[in-house]
Amino acid sequence: MVVLQELFGVNADIRKTCDELAEQGFIAVAPDLFWHQEPGVDLSVTSEDDRQHGLRLYQAYDRDAGVRDIRDTLDAVAKLPGCTGKLPSRATVLAP
Repeated sequence: MVVLQELFGVNADIRKTCDELAEQGFIAVAPDLFWHQEPGVDLSVTSEDDRQHGLRLYQAYDRDAGVRDIRDTLDAVAKLPGCTGKLPSRATVLAP
């Protein structure tokens, strides 16, 4: 399962979501979608400065590059040992 980051990058909340999905038996990964601009973004949801930083990154975000990154991540996850394509019942799949 590919977990998409919010405005705050791959932060503690996103990592926790991946951990919780993994505990349920799913392969869960969260690609760093801001890596083209600033690799390793990890912002706090409670900090106004971090929120403003995330907004600046999002405004400059290249959506086409992001879609390619997500597709590349999906392709990589599909090749991982143990990947069955099984999704949690509450999963939402959005297509462009």
